[in-house]
Amino acid sequence: MAELVIKEIYEFINSVETKKEDSKEMIENFLANNSVTPKIKSLSRQLEHIHLSEFKIHQVLAEGSNLRISGIAISEGTWNGIFYPAEELEKAYIGLGNKPLRIDHSTSTRDIVGKVIKSTWIVPKKWIEFEAIVTDGDIIQKLLNNLIESVSVGVLIDNVEENGVQIARNLEFKELSLVDDPACKDARINPIENGGNDQNGGSQRN
Repeated sequence: MAELVIKEIYEFINSVETKKEDSKEMIENFLANNSVTPKIKSLSRQLEHIHLSEFKIHQVLAEGSNLRISGIAISEGTWNGIFYPAEELEKAYIGLGNKPLRIDHSTSTRDIVGKVIKSTWIVPKKWIEFEAIVTDGDIIQKLLNNLIESVSVGVLIDNVEENGVQIARNLEFKELSLVDDPACKDARINPIENGGNDQNGGSQRN
């Protein structure tokens, strides 16, 4: 039944997005449909919530106990005293995919709470966007409650001085962490509504 209802919801969302002029009435009718609402309430794990926002339905779907999140991993800028240029981020962004999602850059396997499943370079913004799956139940609840809102990349760099400026070259992403206060202030998780360095290179956290 869960798979059927989720399919029905996806089809409805697609119909709303192609008929925006009638979307408010369509959504109200959908939520008022007695044959659907009880099924929605029964999907406590597969379907976390459905609500109205700007005449669209937004949903957080969990596959079993997993949660998909997205956001900005890092942008061009000076973080922890080192400048990360757009051209280096663009060369390295694909390497963030399939990397572990951790808590606070911990190296313990116990603190792996998911996995990055996609990374995308956004040319106009000069930043890397990510999608990740979170598998830890406690962390999922904190994300749904908006208690965790930021991320930080763990990345190996060549720290090169150019014209008196420390610049990150030859980036190699190692992980993405959920954090409270990232060096890169753009590094945030999209809303879910209801480190150290040395002069010759090293591991950076932004």
